[in-house]
Amino acid sequence: MRNRLEASFARPRSVYAGFGLLLVMLVSISVFISRQSSLYAEIQQFTRQQALLSRVSADLVDAETGQRGYLLTNEKSYLGPYQAALARFDADFNALSDVADGASGDHGEIESLRGLANEKLAELRATIDLHDANKPLEALARVRAGIGKAIMDRIRERAARLNALQQQRIDARLDAARVDGNVLRVGAVAAVLAELAVAMASIGRLQNQVAAITAARDELREANTALSAEAQRRAQLADQLQGYFLGRPSPMSALIVGGIVELKSPAGIAGPLHGRALPNVA
Repeated sequence: MRNRLEASFARPRSVYAGFGLLLVMLVSISVFISRQSSLYAEIQQFTRQQALLSRVSADLVDAETGQRGYLLTNEKSYLGPYQAALARFDADFNALSDVADGASGDHGEIESLRGLANEKLAELRATIDLHDANKPLEALARVRAGIGKAIMDRIRERAARLNALQQQRIDARLDAARVDGNVLRVGAVAAVLAELAVAMASIGRLQNQVAAITAARDELREANTALSAEAQRRAQLADQLQGYFLGRPSPMSALIVGGIVELKSPAGIAGPLHGRALPNVA
């Protein structure tokens, strides 16, 4: 009984192994979640860089549109898009440079693009100044020479290359995020299964302990019943012996009757006499 109880309350290695596995899975899931957060943060930065590239390109297109309208119509109102683009240009380019530094390290490419953009704005300013100096034909001749167009083509080419590079980076991060997402789903299912396995093992262990305790209780109850029956049988036998010897008085009978009385006492039932004085039969 004792061995069975000790075995039922022993520390099961399988349960501890299950808890350890569950802990490893939870740590791994946390790592993958942190990695996914970093991937999505990078995707947001690359997407913002693409948006700022488009905004800078739109600023240059607006500036060119205002310049062309003014040169063709001689109306100052047509310079509205040009002036608005100039007001936005520095802030948009600074934002683009900041994002490039933090997201992809394309600062050199952005600064090269800024140089081309400044060159384009200088070309636009020069033609407007020529027109304002009553030299509209020279201004139009400069436009027809294609200098501004060549600069704009280089700007579009550089911006398209940067945009394509950011898209490649976005696609790579999205692929990595999808892979991590699949791993996370598998890990979540495995963690749930591991948790269920640990719970089932704990429940099984608890059931075994309850069964062992119940069996031990039943054994003790049976032992107590057997001891009570044995004590009752011995008491009945002692009564019979006492009655027998009381009917035959003699010194030996008195001695035996005294021993029987001693045995019928609680201490006597518990065990034989050791070191007790014999009754005086003289």
